[in-house]
Amino acid sequence: MDVAEAEPGPSSDPSPPETIEFDPHGDLHLIVDTNPSQTMLVDSRALSRASAFFHSMFHGQFAESKPEEGDWVIKLPEDKAMPFKILMDMVHAMYAWTPTHLSIDNLFDLCVLTNKYDMSRALRPMADIWFYHRIKNINSLGTESLAKILFVAWELGHDESVRQMTVKIAREFSVDENGDFVDSEYNPLKDMAPFKLLPFMGEMLHYRASSLLVYRAECEEIGRKYFNKSLQCITWGFSADPGSCIDDLHSALKLGKLLRKAHELDLTFFFIPGSGEVEVLESLEELDEKLEQVRDCLGDSECESCSYRITRTVDTIQKLCSELPNPITADHIKMMNKQASKVQMPSTI
Repeated sequence: MDVAEAEPGPSSDPSPPETIEFDPHGDLHLIVDTNPSQTMLVDSRALSRASAFFHSMFHGQFAESKPEEGDWVIKLPEDKAMPFKILMDMVHAMYAWTPTHLSIDNLFDLCVLTNKYDMSRALRPMADIWFYHRIKNINSLGTESLAKILFVAWELGHDESVRQMTVKIAREFSVDENGDFVDSEYNPLKDMAPFKLLPFMGEMLHYRASSLLVYRAECEEIGRKYFNKSLQCITWGFSADPGSCIDDLHSALKLGKLLRKAHELDLTFFFIPGSGEVEVLESLEELDEKLEQVRDCLGDSECESCSYRITRTVDTIQKLCSELPNPITADHIKMMNKQASKVQMPSTI
């Protein structure tokens, strides 16, 4: 079991853990976490070199600056001891103690620290290894783990993964009455810790809204063609207009089937031109599944052209949505490139 993934066992000893000495000649005692707290003896110069935040704290007009007498002690009660220990291992070049694998939770907690203290550069020797072991199983992750690995990718500057995951979230998650993404238990994603640290929730919602416009436009077009009897029907012959279906009964039956199935799936407004704005709460993936049900409903008669038209509509929607601007903007890319240069994160893993 990896050091970082080990679970502490029960203990009857109420005494605090022994001080961890990252440098036996260290000059700074950090008291990290609470219940229990963990004291760490570190070299303030190494920490100052690794973090502009700590450099300012140590050398500015702060209460945490080194006292003229007595031990130098700084308390960091909000930070978790386990990821902070891993970070101090790397700051002090104690790589023999650095785990080769980290759980998503620990990797997230570690990146929260590097984000807070501007220390991502310290992760350079291990960043790509840790990230690779967690990103490869992304499709099997639950919501919380997906959110955490998204933040990790952002902090490490892996822009391709961030671009893929933001589209994944925009397509796979439904929204509530307030228009916010929610998980399967209707908890808003924006309230999750990782998303509070990420700057593109609005862009993901905009991507979803733009996608819905594509769905609406394409479905209205197919509805308009049914209403105008302008479907190309290869079974029922041709009229003077090669694009018209000459059997009114056939067209009416097909239109009835479409509207009946659309009503059953609460999609009627998608196929009726000019039906006005209607709130759509389900995910884009759920809309895809519903459109496929409409397609299957129309494909059970002699006329293959009608179901083909719906199939082509589904394919067109997916193609047009794939061409929409990614939620990640040029400014986001610039920020991630800066992070990637700090940790030397490869663009592909």
